[in-house]
Amino acid sequence: MGKLIKADFYKILHTKYFYICAALSALMAVLSVYAYNITVLESYGIYASFLNLNSSKAILEGLPAFGTFLTIVISLFIPSDFSYGTIKNTIASGANRISIYFSKMTVSLTMLLIYAFICCAASFTTGSIIWEVGEYTREIYIDLLQSISFYLFAYLALVSFYIMVGFLVRRSGITIAINIGIPLVELVLFKFINYALVTWLKIEDFTFNDYLPSTYVSKALNFSTLTSQEINTGLIVCGAWILVTTIIGIITFKCRDIK
Repeated sequence: MGKLIKADFYKILHTKYFYICAALSALMAVLSVYAYNITVLESYGIYASFLNLNSSKAILEGLPAFGTFLTIVISLFIPSDFSYGTIKNTIASGANRISIYFSKMTVSLTMLLIYAFICCAASFTTGSIIWEVGEYTREIYIDLLQSISFYLFAYLALVSFYIMVGFLVRRSGITIAINIGIPLVELVLFKFINYALVTWLKIEDFTFNDYLPSTYVSKALNFSTLTSQEINTGLIVCGAWILVTTIIGIITFKCRDIK
């Protein structure tokens, strides 16, 4: 498996889209912090610096900027081996399909961490310039660590889903369309389902949104405001998504023929 991981890292590091999307993620992180600064000015009529904002707040504002670009990278990376026949040759050489799948997951997880670090660095720098670095107390460090860790774990559930779709579809264009389009469809579909549950079935204590990793991705950066129940539910839901999507992806990959 080590050779597979090494080969996959070599492939992704020799693609242009990996670096282009990384640069765009950094740019978007910078713009997100500037946009927040403008929003504060327009809403309160004062500069954000007067609200004692500093680089720690900037990190949380800029971190999500990589989302769309990482989705594109993974949606190109996974199906590319099917398009070029690399997967078929790899299997023919005796490689185990489970090892191939976990190799892709390892590289995708690493890309998640790299892109997150790039956005944190870009937003930290921007926040330090337009506001100030600020004082990093023990409480701030803990809050940042918890928020970022919970965010990355929740986003790993989405990454696992993107990988599964890549192995199921095996075409870059369609994979990108599905992985980017599903959150938009999900937003409308589950709102309708939740409405139907309350209006027609009179079920008021259940909502599908509580069982979607995207819900906890959006909540994660306000970690200090979450209740223990929300945190535990988020960990269970996201862990279940990682497990289920990985199992589905591996089973379908093992059962389907490679052409």
